Amino acid sequence: MAEERDVSIGVVIVAYKPDLQSLQELVRTSLRELDAVREVQVFVWDNSPLGGAESTEGVEGVEGGQVVVMGGDGNNLGFGAAINKVIEGTDKDWYVVLNQDLRIGEGALTRAAQAIRRAGPVTAVLELAHRPYEHPKEYDPVSRETPWFSGAAFCVSREAFLDVGGFDSRLFMYGEDVDLSIRLRSKGWGIRYLPDCIVFHDDLVGMHGQKPLQEAYDRANNILLRLKHGSALVAVRGLLWLLGESLYFFLKGRRIAVHRVLSLVVRRAAAFRADCAADASRASRPQFDRWRYCRHRLGGRYAIEAVAAKPKVSIVIRTMNRPAMLVEAIGTAWNQTYGNVELVVVDDGEGQGRQIVENLPAAAGREAVYVKTGGSVGRAAAGNLGLAHCSGEFICFLDEDDQLYADHVEVLVAHAGNNGLKVSYALAEEITAEYAADGSWTDGAVAVPYRQEFSRVLLWYKNFLPIQSVLFARSLYEELGGFDEALDLYEDWSLWVKYSTKCDFGFVPKVTSRYRIFTGRATRSAVFGDSYARVASTHDYPGFVVSPVEFRRMIAEYMRYRGLLCLTREQLIAAQARLRALFRGRA
Repeated sequence: MAEERDVSIGVVIVAYKPDLQSLQELVRTSLRELDAVREVQVFVWDNSPLGGAESTEGVEGVEGGQVVVMGGDGNNLGFGAAINKVIEGTDKDWYVVLNQDLRIGEGALTRAAQAIRRAGPVTAVLELAHRPYEHPKEYDPVSRETPWFSGAAFCVSREAFLDVGGFDSRLFMYGEDVDLSIRLRSKGWGIRYLPDCIVFHDDLVGMHGQKPLQEAYDRANNILLRLKHGSALVAVRGLLWLLGESLYFFLKGRRIAVHRVLSLVVRRAAAFRADCAADASRASRPQFDRWRYCRHRLGGRYAIEAVAAKPKVSIVIRTMNRPAMLVEAIGTAWNQTYGNVELVVVDDGEGQGRQIVENLPAAAGREAVYVKTGGSVGRAAAGNLGLAHCSGEFICFLDEDDQLYADHVEVLVAHAGNNGLKVSYALAEEITAEYAADGSWTDGAVAVPYRQEFSRVLLWYKNFLPIQSVLFARSLYEELGGFDEALDLYEDWSLWVKYSTKCDFGFVPKVTSRYRIFTGRATRSAVFGDSYARVASTHDYPGFVVSPVEFRRMIAEYMRYRGLLCLTREQLIAAQARLRALFRGRA
C-alpha cells in the first residue's frame, strides 16, 4: 500500500442560484468529513445573477473562516472558468470539486482524503462514484484507471491542474471535464476512479434523457472537441450524426435545437481547430462514438439499489499456476464496495496462491481463506472444495482469469435481498485475449454476448450465464449439492440448470463483471464443443415439478427461440378478435 503524504485540501463548490439550505448542508458535510485534514477550507464561487432570490449569503457563517465565498458580482463565468479562478487564486495541494446539488455519502470524503494522501506522483484526478446511477463510462477494474472523469464530483491535484492550464474556459458547460482529461493524459498524468467514495446526484431528468440546455451544449461541445482533439473527418461525422439524430427525433415527434447547436459550433469552430493537439499521444485521444468519448458499460440506466441487511458473501476463486492473473482477480474481489466479503481461494496448482493471499492488506469486513487441493483435481472438484469452505449466506465464483467491477457484489446482493431471490445474475463483458510466448497475455475486443433475461427453458437448452456473473444462496448448495465432478467443462452450466429446478433467477441489466476467452487454440475449441454437447445431453432432474400452464408457456418460449417463425393458435385467435373489433367499429 502506498505511503500517506501530508497534503492540504480545499473544497470547491460552484454555485448558481442555489438552494441555500442544501448548500449549507453540503458545506457542513464536507467540513465534517474532512475534519482530520490540515487547514481544510471550502471555497464557494458564486455565479448567480445579482438581485435574485437565490444567493450564497449566509454560507460564510456556517463554519467561520473555514468557508470563503468568491465571485458574487453577478457575472456567470461558467463551471470551468469559475474553478480556474478558485484554484489559481488559492494554494491548496488538492481540491475536492463538488456540484451544488450533490449529497455526500457517509464517509465518502474521508475515504477520498485517504486516497489523495496515498496518490502517486503522476495521479492528477480521483473521480468519485455516483448514485443512484453510476456513470457508465469504462474503467479498469484492476487499476481503476479511467479515460476521463465526470466534473460533478472529483479531486484534482493543483500541480497537475496548473500544468495543463486548467479548464478550457471557452466551454461554458458540459465537455470541459473531458477536454481537461485529454490534456492531462497527453502529458502523462493519470485519472483514477474511487468507486467506494459515493455521492448522490439526483438529476431531474435521470438517465433517460437530457434537459434542453444540456442537450444543446452537450452536442455542440462534442463537435468542438472533435475539432480540437480529432481529425476533420471525425468532426464531420459528429455533424452528420447530429443531423441524422435530429431527423430521427423529428419523426418521433420531438425536436432537437439543431440551430442552437450549430450556432455554438460555428462561433468557435475555427479557434478550436487551431488548437488541434496534433502532438497528443494517440492513447489520450477520446474514442468518439456518437456523443460518447469512450466505451460505455451496459447498464447506465440501472438504478443501484440500497439494501438494509448485509449478509456475508463468499467469493470462491479457483486458480492453477497463473499467479499474475490471480493477483488481478483477487484485487477486484478484495476491493468490492460491499462491506462483508469472504474470499475462498482454492489452489489446484503448485501452491503459488498462498503468498498472494497472505500478503492481502488488512481491511474491515474482509476475510480470506486459502485452500490447497493437494494435487490437480480439476475444476469441478476444486469448486466443490471451495463451496465446502464457504461461510457466507451468498456465494459467487470468480476464476483467476476473470474480474469483478467494484459494485458487483453490492448490486447482486441488493437485487436478491430486495426481491426475495435465491439467485441473481448480471450482464458480463467478454474479452478476447491472446497469450504470448512468455506467458503474458494481451486483452483485445470487448463484447457482451449474453443479454438474456431469465428463462428456465432457454437455460436448459443453452448456457447464457458466465460463472462469475451469478450470485446464489448457500442454502441451494446445502440442499442440492455442488458441481458434478464427472464434468470438467461446463460444470457451471450443469449447476445452474440444477438450481433452476428450485427457483427463478433474478436478472440485473448492468455489466458488473468480465471474463476472458483466449483465442488461437483450435484443439481447445473442439474440446469445448464436444463437452457442450455432452453436458447438454446429461441434464436430468426428475424431481422438477411444473404446472400444465407453466409447461405450455415453456414449450411456446422454446419454439419461439428455436423457430424462424412461430405463430401459436392463441395468437391467431387474438388477431382474429382484434380484426372483428376493428370492422365492427367502422360499421
